[in-house]
Amino acid sequence: MKDHLNYYKKINRVVTVDIKDTNKKLLNEQRFNFYFQNKITPVDLKDKSVIEFCAGSGYNAYYLLTKSFIKDIHLIEKNPSSLKSLKKNLATFRNVKINSIDIFKYNPKKKYDFVICENAIDGFRDASLVFKKILNSTKKGGQILLTFGDDFGIFSTKLRYLYALMLLEQNNMKDFDSKIKFLSSVFKKHLLYLSKDSRKIEKWVLDNILNYEWITKVNYFGYNDIINYTGNDFLIKSFIPQFQKNYWYKQINKNQINKDILKLHENNKINLLNFEKSFEKKNKFEKFN
Repeated sequence: MKDHLNYYKKINRVVTVDIKDTNKKLLNEQRFNFYFQNKITPVDLKDKSVIEFCAGSGYNAYYLLTKSFIKDIHLIEKNPSSLKSLKKNLATFRNVKINSIDIFKYNPKKKYDFVICENAIDGFRDASLVFKKILNSTKKGGQILLTFGDDFGIFSTKLRYLYALMLLEQNNMKDFDSKIKFLSSVFKKHLLYLSKDSRKIEKWVLDNILNYEWITKVNYFGYNDIINYTGNDFLIKSFIPQFQKNYWYKQINKNQINKDILKLHENNKINLLNFEKSFEKKNKFEKFN
């Protein structure tokens, strides 16, 4: 598999949310909710050093700089289109460092309070090496904020990809821009169903349905990889979707937290297939009604 970066360079576009895609008030609300759901508030971020891998257009950095008053932020990005947006969107800030560097060639020389990598690690051919770079960039007592789509989380997108292939074949559609326009029309209601404030439908189609290398691969970065590489050195503070069952703090065993989270995920990840319905884990020989 090739990395996301090869695809982004080929299409010469930014597929992440950009500051100009929505009004800043809404962007700030969404970012606050994102951090708050991960048990992080602006107070936790104040005067902290941050590094963000695969920073995209800089919309996240913009929020951190304007609403959380972080000390400084180091942004790692290699996509030329994203770099252009980064420099434009963050031009007025002095406490920003932007590096155009291949993540595999990045050697952390400084450690940070917060290390962020959103929706990118599963797009690398060697996600485990990227994760090690993330770990090595984190201070003792620091925090990592990592988002990714594992095999269950991406299942519905794979189904949409197969549906898209059939539609494109039936309509004998070859031109890339025509595919974007056509599939955006097909899947527009899907994204609106989730949220009217999702990223632009064209960007979603580009990043998911038309990103062949990513959508057709078999192995995705997941919770098992996190547990295997962190061991007892890191403690999982929060995870989404939340499957926490130990409601009473006296029942929590600090040394078992990571293993318990992995077990809960294994037992409940079937619910990632449909966020509106709860399934019970079934024997593999049983059928769902």
